[in-house]
Amino acid sequence: MFSSSYQTFTFVILFLTQELRELQAQIKDTSAIVEMDNSRSLDMDSIVAEVRAQYEDIATRSRAETETWYQAKVSASDWHQHLVPYHDRALILERGTE
Repeated sequence: MFSSSYQTFTFVILFLTQELRELQAQIKDTSAIVEMDNSRSLDMDSIVAEVRAQYEDIATRSRAETETWYQAKVSASDWHQHLVPYHDRALILERGTE
């Protein structure tokens, strides 16, 4: 059992060593060109202005969507019909106290 495990281990080591050599041979003549832009002049004022404009646009759209949703819910419901009798009663009571 030990001999079999040792042989398997040896085979794997040899296989991986050969694989590593082949990969190293493949990349031996490979070159890469790297370009870097080292400009450090960031205009933070314009970046902040851009982020603020985007935020305000999102906030404006969100308010409009919320208002549209609210108006749709209010007009779709008949909740105000339930309040009419109470409103009329309140007006009568208010007139009676004047």
